[in-house]
Amino acid sequence: MTDEAGEHAFTRSPAFAGLSVLWAIVFAVLGASNISSGLVPVICLSAAVLMLVNAWWCWRTPYVRIDAGGLTAYPSIVSRPRTVAWTAVEHVEGPAGGRLYLLGPGDARMSVRMKTVSEDQRATLVAEVQRRSGRRLRWPATKPGKRR
Repeated sequence: MTDEAGEHAFTRSPAFAGLSVLWAIVFAVLGASNISSGLVPVICLSAAVLMLVNAWWCWRTPYVRIDAGGLTAYPSIVSRPRTVAWTAVEHVEGPAGGRLYLLGPGDARMSVRMKTVSEDQRATLVAEVQRRSGRRLRWPATKPGKRR
């Protein structure tokens, strides 16, 4: 999806939110069935709330956001967003092993898990990364992300 500023937001696969809701239900049932047995139900009900918050976050927050300055990835609710500027990208290596690698000078690199991106947006993501970075996608001869 593209907004007014020319940013592209690539959403997560709905499976991530669905799994969080499923685990929230499991924890809620476990907590409710043992409601009178002390600390275990409190832990289970707290985990259910955390899973629901995670599901909400997965629905609301894109996995990758691309703009004129670079690519920003939001890997999880507990980790900070990671950003790489297009000027720092020297190579873009193909989705071998399920990841798209953006490699920079030295050890600077970033990987994007392609299975996390919604299936209908994967090809658009690869095309947009190539267009914005000015680098063609390379299929590595060795293990992806490793320097030669």
